[in-house]
Amino acid sequence: GNTSSINVGIWSTALNAINSLENGTILRQLESKGKYVTEVGYRNPLGQWLATSRLSEKLYTSKHNVTRQPSLLFLQENDLKSTLLNSVQSYQSSIEILTENIDEQSIELIQEEYDVVLGCDGPESVVRKSAFNNSKFAALKPKPYVVFRGNSYLAQHLAFQTWGYDSYMRFAYVPTRSGSVWFATIAKDLIGDINSGSSSMIKSNLMDAFSSWHAPVVDLIDATPSSSILVEQAFGLDYEAASVILAENKNVTLIGDAGHCCDPVLAQGFTVAIEDAAQLAYHLRHVEPNDIVGALRTYEKSRKSRIQSLWTTTALVTHLAHLPWPLGNLRDVSLQLTPDAVKRRIFDFVMRKSISPPPKL
Repeated sequence: GNTSSINVGIWSTALNAINSLENGTILRQLESKGKYVTEVGYRNPLGQWLATSRLSEKLYTSKHNVTRQPSLLFLQENDLKSTLLNSVQSYQSSIEILTENIDEQSIELIQEEYDVVLGCDGPESVVRKSAFNNSKFAALKPKPYVVFRGNSYLAQHLAFQTWGYDSYMRFAYVPTRSGSVWFATIAKDLIGDINSGSSSMIKSNLMDAFSSWHAPVVDLIDATPSSSILVEQAFGLDYEAASVILAENKNVTLIGDAGHCCDPVLAQGFTVAIEDAAQLAYHLRHVEPNDIVGALRTYEKSRKSRIQSLWTTTALVTHLAHLPWPLGNLRDVSLQLTPDAVKRRIFDFVMRKSISPPPKL
């Protein structure tokens, strides 16, 4: 698919899967292009800190015992994709990547031509629509807000996510190797039509909407070229539908956002996709040709508990981040009055819960 220079996060569950390839060479390549996030925190629009935590400064594998804290590596999306694609060059004779001119009718022909068809085509997956036909899982559910992402040359030490009080507003910032990456959400009716407005107008509207928020929120947006800000309508899949297994006798399965697109608040989209790939490889590693369909169904079942954990914690954090006034103010006061040690234990638990259980390797 398309790539961009926007930085994306990869959590330790996916990093461990990558570390199992080629004696860790691929992971070292990614680490040389990215930066581990260490200190993170949550804030309110006034800039007051609600809670802070600390992540591991490097990836701890099972050889070094179980890590006390997860790791989070940020790097440019195009660096991640190019490195992973280069690592499978030796398998190109048995793998074909189809990226253009794919529609629901052609999927049926593709199924007959290939042993396994993997839908890795994102939230608006044509493969999902074809495989599930007219079921409610085929269609995305639009969310009432728009997502913005951008790289900025401004940088400070501590990563943060700021929770607003209304209009689905939140803002997140992470320092990167070359500066920083930021992420924002805002209600559709507050930002205007993202399809008809110019990039400079959309940037101006975004800066106006966050003008009363703490520094450096507006400065980060202002330091990002209008043309490089990614703007997307937020979508999600119905959880109950997404937990359904492909019961039909099809050699098709889904990976990443194609199968379980949810809110990006926890920055786990790429992590889950890599985990999916690792888990699928585990189930296909020694399978006989006549058992492929069964292995695909086993793979899908094996991912249910992980996806359920992600969706549950995502719903919790999203709900906290979007509390309207005065509930949002009550949230802030309650967190500020809670001892730091207690808050850290709670947030660390939620963090670990959101990325468990890890895939089998």
